[in-house]
Amino acid sequence: KFLSGRARPKFGLGAFHFQPLSDFATGMDSFPSGHAAAAWILTLWVERYIPGSIWILGPCAALASISRVAVGQHFASDVVAGVGCAVLSMLAARRTIHFAFPPGDSNSTSPTVTCRPFV
Repeated sequence: KFLSGRARPKFGLGAFHFQPLSDFATGMDSFPSGHAAAAWILTLWVERYIPGSIWILGPCAALASISRVAVGQHFASDVVAGVGCAVLSMLAARRTIHFAFPPGDSNSTSPTVTCRPFV
């Protein structure tokens, strides 16, 4: 975030004001939205192990993302970039895990996750 150094909307400097390599204390840390990225990476990760959970967590992540724009902490493009970071991180993680633990490899020590109802 400090690499881009994008100003937050509350400063009134506009969506195209950047001050790269700024200190976090200056508030130039709007791009990308960490809240949106965290909400969506959690949603995507849980969906991987509990299929169908996206129908519950997806709207929560969307609300968290939209709220960042609504309260004036981020521009919409910050949130979109945060979601993009989450999706790319998830794809990279899946690719890495798939490479390290190929499916069907009997010699693999691939971690197995069993999901059971909470009842």
